[in-house]
Amino acid sequence: MTMSVLKIFLLRMRGVRAHKSAEIRTKVVGRGTKIWQFAVVGHDVQIGVDCNIGAHVFIESGVKIGNRVTIKNGAMLWQGVPIEDDVFVGPGV
Repeated sequence: MTMSVLKIFLLRMRGVRAHKSAEIRTKVVGRGTKIWQFAVVGHDVQIGVDCNIGAHVFIESGVKIGNRVTIKNGAMLWQGVPIEDDVFVGPGV
């Protein structure tokens, strides 16, 4: 499932860049964040400002991500995992 044009527009109005193939179920995404191809972001996820979420990343519901975080391609974050500010999560983690 891909995001609707309306949802992409609303994210861009808030300063978020999201690829049309990303599935973003949360409403809490900080300004300046980029979400790339085929990323899946669950309900109740909190993403801070200026983050970079790579392609094919899976973020389960309930994950909290700080500011200026980079999550590289293919990483998976499961419920209950907190990611603090300025953290780099490598590819495939």
